[in-house]
Amino acid sequence: MFARLLDEFGPDAELRFVRAYSHLERTEFARLSTEFLQNRESALRRFLAQFDAAAEAHRARVLLAHTLGYREATAEAESLLKMVILTTPDAELGNEARFTLTQLYRKTDPIQARILLREIASSSRLDDASKARACLELAGLLDRKAAVPVLREGGALADNSFARRCRLQLARLTLREEGRLQPGQPARPFRVKAVDGRVLTELDFAGKVYLIYFWSRHMPTAEGVQTYLGALRQNFADEGFEILGVNLDGEPPPLAAAAAEGRLPWCEVGDPWGALTELVLRYAPDPPPFCILIDRAGLIRFEGDPEAPEAATRYAETPLWKRVLLSVRTLEGTA
Repeated sequence: MFARLLDEFGPDAELRFVRAYSHLERTEFARLSTEFLQNRESALRRFLAQFDAAAEAHRARVLLAHTLGYREATAEAESLLKMVILTTPDAELGNEARFTLTQLYRKTDPIQARILLREIASSSRLDDASKARACLELAGLLDRKAAVPVLREGGALADNSFARRCRLQLARLTLREEGRLQPGQPARPFRVKAVDGRVLTELDFAGKVYLIYFWSRHMPTAEGVQTYLGALRQNFADEGFEILGVNLDGEPPPLAAAAAEGRLPWCEVGDPWGALTELVLRYAPDPPPFCILIDRAGLIRFEGDPEAPEAATRYAETPLWKRVLLSVRTLEGTA
């Protein structure tokens, strides 16, 4: 029964909901979101009333607390989470409860949130991924001066996705201090491995206009990425336009199979976190989608959100496509 409940109201269902309805007008999206959360809360309460001692009960309590946090029912949510932390034998679920509690405290008691995150980061009983995640979240509650050593601490832990994100955020802070690259400035050199095994550097794109496209399976437009980039590449390939896709989710690369089958008409980075790919460290992209457009002379012409359209037939109407089109046809004296 709980598996069916998760399929209908769990985190994956919430993500599917956002992807399906995020295009709606704000008030309509808010109305549907409220309805989804109310239905989830009712389903979880019914489950706990019938199966309070079931193995899945603690997981249901964490999800219910997460749901209650949306409508600021903080006292009940806090009580549920503390019960799970104190009594669950499942270390992973206990961690999830701790981080859900810190998210709750962010709204109600930021000082307590920082204290709890510091306890998690310093715990000898928790794994390095949990400690690195705590460092990452703690840094987000601190000013730059205080955040830097915390991010260094998290980034120095055994390699995991949260340690990598700590290093990435540290790179962002450094770039912000040094000054972010602006249109008109030279692009940064790099060396990366593609999903097809090739090692690529900026020299492989010399004399071409190319787009470095940072993306994630978790962004709302993820399902359209392959269509979007494929059409973008094919429409202007004959004019010297290339794309370098960089997925930020870690391994395994989500488009590796497509590349192996010859269905990927652009270059896709196959190891975005191997030694923390230079592309990520050098450009420190904002949350995806994010892109860097570079002209034939190796100068940055655009950096930011590509604003991908819903259908390939509308690419010519988007701000990004106009910049790409301008670069391909007119920059550096081309006709």
